[in-house]
Amino acid sequence: MSKGKSINCRQLIAKMEITVFVSCVAWAMLLTVLGTMNLLPLKINWPVGYTSKALQIGNHYAVPVEFVSRVQLYDNKLNFKKSVWVNAHGGSFELFPHDESSFWIYTARGDHKIRVNLSGEKIQQEKYEQLPAIEANYEWLNIPASPFLLAISNFGYLWSIGMVCAIIAFFTTRNGKKRH
Repeated sequence: MSKGKSINCRQLIAKMEITVFVSCVAWAMLLTVLGTMNLLPLKINWPVGYTSKALQIGNHYAVPVEFVSRVQLYDNKLNFKKSVWVNAHGGSFELFPHDESSFWIYTARGDHKIRVNLSGEKIQQEKYEQLPAIEANYEWLNIPASPFLLAISNFGYLWSIGMVCAIIAFFTTRNGKKRH
């Protein structure tokens, strides 16, 4: 045996899991900040997975990705076409149809509405008083993405991975003694 400190396997595993937890949370925060500041490339198809907020416009879909402040446009076969950055001032936004070739983005903060065409060009922008009275018929879509990309690009997934690691770390660092 060597004279150095012995390595406690439980402590080593716990430290590794805490590192993964902190890394996941830091990565999620970094992506959120970069997306909100429009520092992420718009040519990248951000992994979406399942969404309940897809808006069908003609034979295309507009899908909000609030986590990184963008709307992604897909054709009817769910092939990525383009992203549009939304200056939502760090808040949420909602999509509403306009006609067969454009839609509105209403931001919660800033009270802006932005009209966007299916090429991803912002056609019109103005302030609004209240949300439109029309009801948007959102659809559930499963936009194909690899599980790995979903895990590193979605705040919910990252937070879940981090929490699982924290729980495992908690149980692996317990020394097994009962408290009186």
